[in-house]
Amino acid sequence: MAASIADILAQHPDTKDLARGQFLTQPVGAVTLPSVMRAQLQLACQDTLPTVAFAAETTRPDGPVSDSVGVAAVIGTEFTGTAALNFSGYLSAASGLRVLGYGVAGGGAFAAMSSYLTSVDFRAAPPQVLVWEFPLWTSLANHGDQPMKELIAAGGESCSRPLTLGPGSGPGRVVADLQGLDAGQDVTLALDTDGAFVSAVRFHFRGADDLVRPRSIYRHPDQLLTGRFYMPLSGLEATGLRSVEIEIPQPYGPQPSLTACIRGATE
Repeated sequence: MAASIADILAQHPDTKDLARGQFLTQPVGAVTLPSVMRAQLQLACQDTLPTVAFAAETTRPDGPVSDSVGVAAVIGTEFTGTAALNFSGYLSAASGLRVLGYGVAGGGAFAAMSSYLTSVDFRAAPPQVLVWEFPLWTSLANHGDQPMKELIAAGGESCSRPLTLGPGSGPGRVVADLQGLDAGQDVTLALDTDGAFVSAVRFHFRGADDLVRPRSIYRHPDQLLTGRFYMPLSGLEATGLRSVEIEIPQPYGPQPSLTACIRGATE
């Protein structure tokens, strides 16, 4: 896989001219990995099944690496996040790029990527190459359009319209007026809790009919929490949105913010 990705990067017009370095892969000895599948199969077997063991390798720079060498980030599941598998290292060796890796075991397609794209680190120093690793059998539509629209908004530059937040109906709640938004536009709301690293948030949308329609976002138990969430307004436009009250399970930081991310809007 690393070699295939490196071949693509070597040919793509946006990445073929990135500065490269030299990286060396060396053996480190036998490693045994925990295996959920082995544990499940063991329940049906009287004899002890073999452990998942292999000859591990590690990758390091082959001499000094210039700061000008391109940077890639590979984000995904346990395949990326398990250091012993050395996926980031193999990609460095194959591509000549400095590669950072982050994965969430059992996190499917979105857990690790949502943590990374909503992080301060990504905003401060985005990589020149972003590789997204996830299982082929994972459907990107399993949880509606929210996860994908969150990644699009978090990774783009469309979040430019601030909305005023006021106190909500109780602790851990803030409210914003949505009547100024254009119902014909593709809008995603970007919430920054300002340091409240919560794993869930609930949006209570109130329409012109005075009915409240809730929507929630839940983070994977093992992913890094950033306190930032993105909720699309898909399907709510026809309700004549008036306001939203946003609820989290603890107090917000001192300066939470809400921004409208509008795809296709001309700046």
